[in-house]
Amino acid sequence: MAIQDANGWAMESPSFLMSSLTTLGFLVCLGFFSVSLAAGLYYVAEMAEENTVMARRILKTWLIAVIVVNALLLVVDGLHQCFVSMVANVVYASLLRNYPFADLSSPAVLASAVIFVIDTISWYLYFVDSTTPSYSITQVIGFFGTLVWVVPFGFFVTLSLSEDALPGLGTINAEGAHIKKRRGILGIVDMLFKREQPPARYSKGF
Repeated sequence: MAIQDANGWAMESPSFLMSSLTTLGFLVCLGFFSVSLAAGLYYVAEMAEENTVMARRILKTWLIAVIVVNALLLVVDGLHQCFVSMVANVVYASLLRNYPFADLSSPAVLASAVIFVIDTISWYLYFVDSTTPSYSITQVIGFFGTLVWVVPFGFFVTLSLSEDALPGLGTINAEGAHIKKRRGILGIVDMLFKREQPPARYSKGF
C-alpha cells in the first residue's frame, strides 16, 4: 500500500511480515537490555555492599559535582529548574548522615522521595515546553541520567544494604554458623532464587 510523505512523494508501507519482524526484534532487544540492566544493578549492589566507604565517597563526590553543574546552569542560562535540583541534592545529602543505613519511614527518606518526583517533573516540563530549544531524545536521556537520576539511583542501590551486615546480627543456621540477611535489591534476588548467604566470617584478632 502506498502512502505519501510530507513532501507528497509516494512511499510503500512495510508489509505485515516486515512490521512483525521489526517489532519482534525490538522486543528481543528490549528484553536483552532489561536483563543487562538488572545484572548491572545487582553487580553494583554487590560491590557497594563490599565497599561501603568507597560507595559513600563516590556518592558524595557526585552530589557536589551535580550541585556545582546546576549552579553554573542557573547562573549562565537562568534555568529555575536548577534551583529545584540543587535543593533536591541537598536533601539527598542528608542520607549520608547514617549511610548506608536508612529507615524507610524516616523524614530524610520520605523527603528524598518527594523531592525526586518534583525534580523529575520540573525538568520534564522544561523539555516538553514549546519555548525550550530542541533537544534530541538521547540528549534528554543523557541529561536526566547524569544530573537528575544518578544520585537518587545510587542511593537506591547502596541504601539497600543489610542492617544485619554488622557482627552479631543476622540468623544462625542448623550448623551454628552466622548467616547474613540482606535487604533491598540483594534481599529480593536472594528470596526469589532462594539463595542462602554463606556464613559470615569475622577475624579473631579483636
